[in-house]
Amino acid sequence: MALDQTGMCMQSDTRLLCSFRFLTILKKRSLQMAGAFFLTGSFFLPSAAISQSAGDTFRGIPIRPEDRCSSYSSRDYPYSQSIEPEISIYQGGLFSPYSMRCFVSIRQTDIEHIVARSEAHDSGLCAASSQVREEFAEDLLNLTHAAPLLNRRQKIAYDASEWLPRHNRCWYANRIVEIKRKYGLTMDRKEADALSGILRNCPNVEMERPKCVDRMPLKSDPVRKSTQWRMISSEPHTMKTGCMAPPAANAPTALGWIEQGVVCK
Repeated sequence: MALDQTGMCMQSDTRLLCSFRFLTILKKRSLQMAGAFFLTGSFFLPSAAISQSAGDTFRGIPIRPEDRCSSYSSRDYPYSQSIEPEISIYQGGLFSPYSMRCFVSIRQTDIEHIVARSEAHDSGLCAASSQVREEFAEDLLNLTHAAPLLNRRQKIAYDASEWLPRHNRCWYANRIVEIKRKYGLTMDRKEADALSGILRNCPNVEMERPKCVDRMPLKSDPVRKSTQWRMISSEPHTMKTGCMAPPAANAPTALGWIEQGVVCK
């Protein structure tokens, strides 16, 4: 005799075959119950827990597999090299938060996208407009400095499950969350697990700045004609723009002032 789908033996098969099928079904049901207990603490497994819920999120970010819904090209995410001094102003110095290395000149650095452009593309921007892609590529929230070797050979386009900086990990993990929420991006399960593992142990998510930033000498800047200048306050992320006289000859250049290129009238 054999077992049908209801668990009843039929008369057409031998007792040995019936016993074999009975043991197979018993093993399968035992594994299902064990899995239910592991997931829920109960032997009754809700149907919603059988597969990953469509509403699964991490800190408001949908958890989805990466999806390249359209072809990727870095040309679709353009940015100007002229934005690099503004990165210094935004983060409070010409340094890399990944390595805590200070730089003397922006010629020593790469513009680094914290959430890589290709990663963002596969996380939702593949369906975004060209305007949104350009905004993302030049968003100071997503930009920092990095040495060319680190940017091009180590971090590349990896996400947090594949690469983490030596320093400022809490800041880095939190910044990824901020950027992905801002642009409505997704993350896969491995990245969510990696970020969760970091953030659960963070006393704060502030960026640590290297001491060498405070010791950097001020560079002289030649006196220029009256023009529109952007001035920063003593706090990072703060800028003021106005029509004023050019800075003094000993004013900091990359860290204090940026010429807007608009002549005052």
